[in-house]
Amino acid sequence: MQKIIVNVNKNETQIAIIEDDKLVELYVENPDEMIAGNIYTGIIKNKLKSMESFFIDIGQQKNGFLVIEKDIKLKNKSGDTILVQVKKEETDEKGAYLTQDISINGKYIVLLPQGKEVMFSKKIVSESKKNELLKLINKINSRKFGVIVRKDTLGTGTEQIEKEYYSLVEKWDKIYSNYQYMKPPKMIYKQDIEEFIFNNMVNRETMKIIINDEKVYNGILKYASIYDKDFVKKVELYEDDRLDMFDLYKVNAQIERALGNRVWLKSGAELVFDKTEAMTVIDVDTSKFVGKKDKEQTIYKTNIEAALEIARQIRIRNVSGIIIVDFINMKSESDKEEILKILKEETNKDRTKTVIVGITKLGLVEITRQKTRKSLDEIYKHDCPKCRGKGKVLKR
Repeated sequence: MQKIIVNVNKNETQIAIIEDDKLVELYVENPDEMIAGNIYTGIIKNKLKSMESFFIDIGQQKNGFLVIEKDIKLKNKSGDTILVQVKKEETDEKGAYLTQDISINGKYIVLLPQGKEVMFSKKIVSESKKNELLKLINKINSRKFGVIVRKDTLGTGTEQIEKEYYSLVEKWDKIYSNYQYMKPPKMIYKQDIEEFIFNNMVNRETMKIIINDEKVYNGILKYASIYDKDFVKKVELYEDDRLDMFDLYKVNAQIERALGNRVWLKSGAELVFDKTEAMTVIDVDTSKFVGKKDKEQTIYKTNIEAALEIARQIRIRNVSGIIIVDFINMKSESDKEEILKILKEETNKDRTKTVIVGITKLGLVEITRQKTRKSLDEIYKHDCPKCRGKGKVLKR
């Protein structure tokens, strides 16, 4: 059973996805910091001579970074206005990563105004279903925009898909009009939090969504009433001021656990997380592990437990980049393959693109995960002032 808990505070909105009473994903939005997906009218500042890339002023603290695709020639020059979208968040070291390939997300489709192709989610495997959806898109897509058909179209009526398509086209027309008339640098589009939750987090497994803010509650009800009337009855407003909603559902305790570098497993083993500049290393430590009988089978079962928890912790912590996992050494090749299979199955549940690369010659499992927003550590920790940034401490 999946629940979504939306905790709106003065400075941020926390969205927790709970499955079987376990936190599996946490999204934190600070309106002043979280800009991925936003669309800006920017000003070209300068070009890097060594590569086809530009720094763009979008009105943030750091200039954004735009790489031009090989088959695209940017005729603009310094000082010109340009329409861009934030692909990756700004970090402490770098400005936001930008793209000219604008995409406007809906629940059922993604509109690509500069594209031409109709593409399908990999999770739509039926060819007959693809053909049925393609006929529908071709019928309504008179302006020949690019479209990505999302997996949520499965089991959805054509009326909802049509309604969303026309809504996204209307948004694009407004965005482009603002781009032509607004003085840069300026943000001209930001998806509101209610729409983000409904489009990206609510799915058929969602049994309940609980919100402690009336505005967000009414916003989600609005989207549900338009696109999925059956979901309206699953939306609840939390009104008890005496008890923090995240304490009631034990979310705060799980966040605190995810901010530590050690996670204990029921078997007695533990996961140790070590973040470096180049990668994140996860060690399955057996310092308190006392299994003796049928050692290989016990190691195998412990590694399964570790694999399940690692996939979950990566999502909660929003770890990205290169991830190296040092499991307890296994002799059996079939056991190793089974651990990889479990990791792949679990990371397939992740909304963020995650690739299980394989096992290295040293027996380490290599994983890569796309960076789209800040990690939990980046949100809630900062450099330790006493050790000159060699460590991290919690923000107060």
